[in-house]
Amino acid sequence: MVEYGVQLAEKCKKALAAVLRFTLSSTYSLIRCRRKLFTQTTRSHVVNSYFLIADVLGFSSIVTNLKNDELNARIHAWIGLAEETKSKTGVNDMQLISDTLFVREDDSNDGLGRLLRFAQLLLEGGIERSFPIRGAITHGCVTWGKLTYGKPVIDAHRLEEALDWIGIACSPNLPHIESFWSWDLVCVYPVPKKNGYIQLLPVVVWSIPEPDTLVTKSGGPGMYKGRRSYSVGTSFQGRAYCPLCEISPPCHSSQIAP
Repeated sequence: MVEYGVQLAEKCKKALAAVLRFTLSSTYSLIRCRRKLFTQTTRSHVVNSYFLIADVLGFSSIVTNLKNDELNARIHAWIGLAEETKSKTGVNDMQLISDTLFVREDDSNDGLGRLLRFAQLLLEGGIERSFPIRGAITHGCVTWGKLTYGKPVIDAHRLEEALDWIGIACSPNLPHIESFWSWDLVCVYPVPKKNGYIQLLPVVVWSIPEPDTLVTKSGGPGMYKGRRSYSVGTSFQGRAYCPLCEISPPCHSSQIAP
């Protein structure tokens, strides 16, 4: 009887040891799995980059004024525009957060060229789909990943928020922008600002529709209630166009921001 009890105890000991080994192995595997998942979802890269931020003007009115089905259609149209523009231009990285678009490109002439072309097509495709766009392009060290941040992100946000128009402007000292001066892609333009001044900045040239069409397109579904008007610029029929005085710049020298 004692011998049987000893054998039973040994069996119980071995079974307990097997359960413990299995538990420890499972726990270790789970920890490794979670660590791998955390690493994958938080991985980011820090590089010198060209950075674009773009917003849809009047988006809050769209969300507020449209019913669910209409709103879903507009949201899908906005997502489609962003993805289509990325596909056409081959830009490296893009993030879409509500009506705000982040795009990152390499610190090179080719990278800047792709980003400028992206901005141009976004403006033209946006107004065609009744999404008036305002944005800014900056340069510097960007941490791009699940959380994107850096001085260029802040600079782009501040510049974009200060502008009072439909269009995309570049920071004043954007590297290599001089390689792209033309009536077809980038020109200097007196950009209207919310503080009542204008500022001469490099801006993205785009094909602006005729005035009647522009008014119609910039006031799409959901944007009529509480909608305000915005200045529009950057090249119309082959020449820079100032919305303040309807002549080629320079103009309004007394209102140029420092």
